[in-house]
Amino acid sequence: MSPSDLIELLSRVPIVVYVLVVALLPLLFFPTSILWIATGAIYGVESGLAIISASTVINFTLAYLIGSRWMREWAKVLLNKRGLEFPQLDQSTSWELTIGVRLIPGLPQIIQSYFLALSKVPFGIYMVGSLLPQVFYAAAFLLMGRSVFQGDIVLFLLALSIAMLLHVAYKYRSAKTRIVKQAERTP
Repeated sequence: MSPSDLIELLSRVPIVVYVLVVALLPLLFFPTSILWIATGAIYGVESGLAIISASTVINFTLAYLIGSRWMREWAKVLLNKRGLEFPQLDQSTSWELTIGVRLIPGLPQIIQSYFLALSKVPFGIYMVGSLLPQVFYAAAFLLMGRSVFQGDIVLFLLALSIAMLLHVAYKYRSAKTRIVKQAERTP
């Protein structure tokens, strides 16, 4: 089956089913990038962004429930065996942690979600701080999917530029955090 045949087949899936599939597969460690590229190829950028946003809200909610309820007890036992415990986060640290984790390039989205849930970041901070960076990542992958399907190199370069911008934002944030922490330690 060729990629265009697969795209044609997936385009016939009812939209509600498609949203649920894109929401649920990442919980099983299926790469979101593949789903987002396929969504861009099938639905384009505007409709694709709505689909990805809906599926991401569902995915993030379920991942938070799984991580904060069922995985947390298991992780707590593992930490206690090593004489460790979960750190306590205040609101500003929760924001910083959430946005920082979401901007890490290459770390699978579901691992980010489970980590933040295990860290007990408050749900509201988790959702808002997670959705903002993910919308930009999703837009980049949707553009990539659309550009590959249409053979549009300019669109592909735009998508690549967005992804690189996010990477630079993460590097800037990491460097700024290191500088601030060094300044706080210096007498």
